[in-house]
Parts: sequence; C-alpha cells; structure tokens
Amino acid sequence: MSKYKKAMRTFEEMRKLLKSKGGRSLEIVVIMLVVMFFFSLVLSVMSTLFPSGTGIKDIRNLSGDRDHGADNADRSLLLAHGDEKAGVIDTDLAAAVLKRMNRNVKSKRAGSIAWADAKKDMPLYDRDAVQTLGGSTAMIHMDEGSSMRMGENSLIIIRKVEQDKIFGEKRSFVVVMDGELQGKFSGTEHVEVTTPSAVAKIKTMPVSGKQSEFRVRVNPDKSSTFSILKGSAKITAKGKTVELKHNQMTTVDLNKSPSLPISIPQPVKLVKPERRELFYYRDLPPSILFTWKDKKNADGYRFMLARDPDFEDVMYDERLLKNKFSLGNLRNGSYFWRVSAVKNRGDGIFSDAREVVVTRDINPPRLSIEELPQTVYEDTFTVHGSTEQGADVFVGGTPVHISPTGSFEYELLLEHGLNVLVVEAVDSVGNVAYFSQLINSKF
Repeated sequence: MSKYKKAMRTFEEMRKLLKSKGGRSLEIVVIMLVVMFFFSLVLSVMSTLFPSGTGIKDIRNLSGDRDHGADNADRSLLLAHGDEKAGVIDTDLAAAVLKRMNRNVKSKRAGSIAWADAKKDMPLYDRDAVQTLGGSTAMIHMDEGSSMRMGENSLIIIRKVEQDKIFGEKRSFVVVMDGELQGKFSGTEHVEVTTPSAVAKIKTMPVSGKQSEFRVRVNPDKSSTFSILKGSAKITAKGKTVELKHNQMTTVDLNKSPSLPISIPQPVKLVKPERRELFYYRDLPPSILFTWKDKKNADGYRFMLARDPDFEDVMYDERLLKNKFSLGNLRNGSYFWRVSAVKNRGDGIFSDAREVVVTRDINPPRLSIEELPQTVYEDTFTVHGSTEQGADVFVGGTPVHISPTGSFEYELLLEHGLNVLVVEAVDSVGNVAYFSQLINSKF
C-alpha cells in the first residue's frame, strides 16, 4: 500500500510539473505575440514620421533586369562605374559634400532604411542619397570647381569619384532618380549621369579653365531631358547613342531611343521690372508684376526668383504658359529674377538676372516750410516750402503743384483774425508729415 501511495504521489508531482511547463509555454507564446504587435505599431509610426521618398525596392528595380541602353545592358545603375581596373579613391573618403541647403532637404546613408534631415557641410559617401522636397534646393560640391545643384522635388544617389591613373582623368558618377540636376564641372573630367531612361557621358571643356555645364531633368512620365550648355555629351538608350554639343538638348522617353538633338531655346528678353527697380511699402508688401517678351514657338516659360544672384537660395521656381508672373508677398530685401523659354520638355538658356529691391518705409517724408510771420496785414499770404520727390503736398486739403526738385508755393487766402495753416506731405506708401501754424490776419 505504501508503494502505491508513493507511486500516486510521484505521478501527481509529474502532472503538476507538466502543467506548469505548459502554462509557461503558453505564457511565452502570448508574450511573443504582444511583442510582435508593438513592433508592428512602432514600424507604422516610423513610416508616418519619416518621408518615404523612393523606396529601396524602386531603387533596386532600376538595376539588373531593365535595359537602359548602356554599353553593358546588365550593369546595375547603382553600381555603374565603368572599368574597375582604373585607380579608385579610397571608399572611406567622402565622394561629395552637401555645401548649401534651402528649406527641407533629406538624406539617407547607403544601407539605411530611414531618411533623416540633411545637414550643411555633411559629407556624402558612396551610394548615399539626397532628396529635396517641395520648394527646396541643395548644392553639392564634388571637389574644387565642380558642383551640382538639385532642384525641388529631386532625388539623386551619389557615386564615388574615380581617378584614372593612366590618363590622369577624374570620373564622376551620379544617379538621378527624380527631379532636376544642374552640374558644373572643371578640369579634365568625365561625368556619367544615369536616369531611369538613359545614360549620359559628359566630357568637360578643360580649355582655358572653362567648366562644362549641363542640366538633367527626369520628367513626370519618367522620360529624361538632357541639355548641354558647355561641353559635349553622349546620350545612350536602347542601344542607340546621340551626341550633344554646345547648346543642344535631347529627350529620351522611357524604353525608347534618344530623340535627335535640337537647339536649346535662346534667352528671352526681360521687360519689367527694370534693373534694380525700387518698390516701397508701409504695411502690406507691394504687388509686383514681372513681364518678359513673348517668344515664338515656345511651349512655355520657367520663372525663377531667388534671394541671391547665384540662385542658390531659390524662393520661386514656376513653369508658366504666359509671359508674366505676379507676386504680392515680397517683404523688405533684395531679390533676383530670371526667365527661360521651354521647348519640347527642355529648358532654354536663362536670361540675365535682374535685381529688384523691396523696402519697407515707415518714415514720414521730408517737409520744410519757410519761416512764417505770426501776424500779417493783408488778406493773402504765399507759403513756400519743399518736400522729397514723389510726395504729394496739400495745403488746407487742397493739392499743390510740386516742381521736379520738390519745391512748391501756395497763395493762401486769409480771413480777418486767426487762421490755421495746415500743410501735409504724403509719400507713395502713405506716410504723412504735418506742419501747422496760427496766422493772425489784420487787414
């Protein structure tokens, strides 16, 4: 009997042990499910806080299987760097530096999944990405004398700079995923620019230290427009290559060959405002109408306004159908504007920039009245004075003619006894200067 009780006790202990382990297993499963739920929640919050830009999947889709018409059709866009036998700069060094930013610019390191706020003077390494959002621009320096300017809503991937030890030439690479990139390169150098529809090989103009200058724009339909302002380029897509020379451009539709080169539209002629024209305001900014001569055969125009003559701090970058643009929110400061004609999805050569100066004026105009007697013995008296040019003068509410130099005179009719003389000068923005004096008339 004792052996039976002992066996039953052992069985009961084993049952409790198994039950305890089963409960722990269930508890572990529940904890894992809870952890997975909160991890999914965190990922959802991160996707809301961080801009998605172009996804990694989209970037990868640009490489490998798709035929972009490059010399080697199976070459990856992100790894396109020509002959690996050439001498290569140490990949630990920065390929470029983000020198200037305007408004909202994001960056993403190679291998990272999240975008972060870009910082001025931050180094950019091989395969780092830079993205500008609406109304934003970025200036990237590759090395001394070589730079790239990103327009708004643009996305590029930086590639390392290679040095050919045999010929002493530098080779720079960049992938333009979206938006616009304008480059200026100096010295003996080749620049390879890859877009979703084509590959451009641009050769610089080393003669007399001149820079090569080009523009690349990825259009909304993923076609690409290449413009060469200085230098030359070979544009390749779908097994066909066209050569662009000075002031020529071509457009490459997705999965098609490049179009034949055409001339870049020449600059338009600006009309108003005049060079360094001044605009004054007191409370509300003035309305300024920008106009230029209509250009025949143009599909439209591109208007740019910036805070600096180099157009690195761009405020407005507008594409227009008509030859005018109005702004009514420019406050105190200097601004620079220029215009180009648009033809076949390509931008023309920009006009020379003009400066406009907007000044807030809260000071009353200058008003000077010659000394007046307190007592006169006639029924009239002539008031002499002067004011600043552009102001209006009123004596007793009556407008007075002003000479080109700002002087004026007015014959005042007096009544017997005390007379109140009131003179007002009003400038173009509504500031007022007053003068008043009592005159005793005894006639």
